[in-house]
Amino acid sequence: LTARFTGWADIGLTKQGEDQAIAAGRALQSAVEKGILPSNESPTDGRGRVPAIDVVFCSLLKRSSDTMDIILEETNLAERMSIPKKGKENTTPPSSKYHYLVPIVHSWRLNERHYGALVGLSKEGAERLYGKVRLTRWRDSWDVPPPPMPLEMVKRWGRENHCQPVTIVKKGDSGRTCVFDPASVGMQHHGGVNVTGSTKAGVRILEHGGKKKKRTDANDLDVKIPKISCVGNNVTFMPPSESLRDTYERFLPLWIQGIAPHLRAGRTVLVIGHANTIRSMLFAIDSEIVTKANSKKVK
Repeated sequence: LTARFTGWADIGLTKQGEDQAIAAGRALQSAVEKGILPSNESPTDGRGRVPAIDVVFCSLLKRSSDTMDIILEETNLAERMSIPKKGKENTTPPSSKYHYLVPIVHSWRLNERHYGALVGLSKEGAERLYGKVRLTRWRDSWDVPPPPMPLEMVKRWGRENHCQPVTIVKKGDSGRTCVFDPASVGMQHHGGVNVTGSTKAGVRILEHGGKKKKRTDANDLDVKIPKISCVGNNVTFMPPSESLRDTYERFLPLWIQGIAPHLRAGRTVLVIGHANTIRSMLFAIDSEIVTKANSKKVK
């Protein structure tokens, strides 16, 4: 396979990616069996101990969602369901193919860095087109984005579900809650619905209140802003390109208001993202170890 800039292109896992996800799930389950990771008795009879994961965070992109499904199935935290297909398959997360035994949060803030005009190009092809010096600068510098994606492509992609500025909370068997989660306070119109409140309020749905629980109940993920339609086909919010700094700043509200509060409360969080959003999380955790200068070297 040719290595290409994928960014927000909603492609599935390769065979290697599927094998890596299986290996990751089995490694987690092995750690439980060896007593390395905390565990709970499976809520499903006969499945033994399962990782004590309180909540899972995942991007809107299919390859991330598929990775999550495989890992949770390997750890007995998701059950595959048999659902007949009706017309064109809808790949919008959360997947309808599984019944999840833990709360799931899908957010655009965990989407991969948007590579702009580089999306779809091979690394070699991009180097021939733009030159090694410029390509290296776009890829490795902190605040220099690649050239923007063509406007018509931005408009077309901006109508896709995985390109919407939304955070989706899967609440067990009670369905899902989709909330508008814009990049800035100024972006307050979505699908014909005016939204009041700030970005900070928009991701507050991910916080929990009250005493620490042994296992998180999905229904504790309270929605504190109006429920909005998941997709607004007449408005484009997708960035045309992103630097590493842009990616970090897009991710940061999810870290501050979503992931970090769970960790401070002593809960176990599983985050399934992409290379640059995981680097962003590591930078948020310890900017002295993972710095602006070396973040691209983190594997």
